[in-house]
Amino acid sequence: MRSKKLSLFILTAFCLGLISLILPVVSKAQGKYVGKYSKRDVSNIITKLEQSSDTFRRDFARNLDQSSINGTNEEDRINRIVRNYETALDRLRREFSNSNNWWESRNNVQDVMDEARQVNIMMNNLSFARKLERQWNNMRKNINKLADTYDLPDLSGGGGGGGGVPSWAIGTFYGRNPQTGGNITLNINSNGSVVITFENGTTNYADVRGDRLTNNGVVSRVTRINNGIRTTRIDNGEAIDYFTNRYGNETSGGNVPRWAIGTFYARNPQTGGNIALTISSNGSVMINFDGATSYATINGDQLYNNGIISRVTRLRNGIRTTRTDNGERIDYYANENNNDNTNDNNNANVPSWALGTFYGRNPQTGGNITLNINADGTVVITFDATIYKDQLTNNGVVSKVTRINNGIRTTRIDNGERIDYRRQ
Repeated sequence: MRSKKLSLFILTAFCLGLISLILPVVSKAQGKYVGKYSKRDVSNIITKLEQSSDTFRRDFARNLDQSSINGTNEEDRINRIVRNYETALDRLRREFSNSNNWWESRNNVQDVMDEARQVNIMMNNLSFARKLERQWNNMRKNINKLADTYDLPDLSGGGGGGGGVPSWAIGTFYGRNPQTGGNITLNINSNGSVVITFENGTTNYADVRGDRLTNNGVVSRVTRINNGIRTTRIDNGEAIDYFTNRYGNETSGGNVPRWAIGTFYARNPQTGGNIALTISSNGSVMINFDGATSYATINGDQLYNNGIISRVTRLRNGIRTTRTDNGERIDYYANENNNDNTNDNNNANVPSWALGTFYGRNPQTGGNITLNINADGTVVITFDATIYKDQLTNNGVVSKVTRINNGIRTTRIDNGERIDYRRQ
């Protein structure tokens, strides 16, 4: 009997000791002030912030009414930033009052911080009346106190690398809008504030913390590339490359080689569709895929297209792009075979004896190959290719075409491999 009581005592002591170890961990997971602040204490912080925010909102609107942007879309946009912040604060107050534990409102506080950060970026990058700036500076202290209460990052609103911005990401960078082709200027400050200016003059305000750029709710990862940075959207993978030189305002443009300037035409190796590549001396690139248009950037001999880098080299009467990640090559030529304006039926200068349908055997697989050569230079095998004069280009592989009895022979330039095709 004594042994059972002793065992029960030991088990009880062990459980109590375990609970004593767990409780501090749980308390820490809920924040360092959970045991120190009462719900009334936190409510006082929120109330003080609400009161100062109401005053700020009213004075902010009055300041804009007296500014040069009064009555413009820009005024509406800036007012919306402050209004979103105030709405988030009202939501916090409502949810806080309905909660039993003040820590339950942490997600609402996070929403307030997200909206306050947008206001902070705007206040750091635009000039306002000194009285309004003093109001924001004082209110920011209360915002940061609220963030600290809930163990959330504060606004870091004063400079000195508060945003943890990498040194290589600080400065002014220039990029190309992949949807419109217009210029984008990105100014990243050491305090994490970002000003984004588009070619039409509109401006957005964003925030960088570490390697994360947040712009109007969209988060992008910032990485370093040669002579610039790349932003890659977390949600859809869209990438934009920015460089330290502004192509449009420099005599050297994008350092584009003279032989790479102009419009070039090729065949899409995946779909067989037509590609038109227009390269300007300022580094802008317009790519047309069978009517669909996208925009890219060229810097020296590097073509940047939605995060994909290709090296551009010179060909006879054209250029070649070679992807740096997988080696895929596309050859472009200065004449558009399918849309040549001449009335010559043999637009690509294809020899008459090479026109028609030919049949051969694949030396690697033993399968049949059907080769259709058209007067416009297009070639259909089992996949699409192009021919220019006596040069057959198939997915980056160039072969010379020669005449043989009742057919033609293709000889690869790189390894000498030959395939004979005969008319049926």
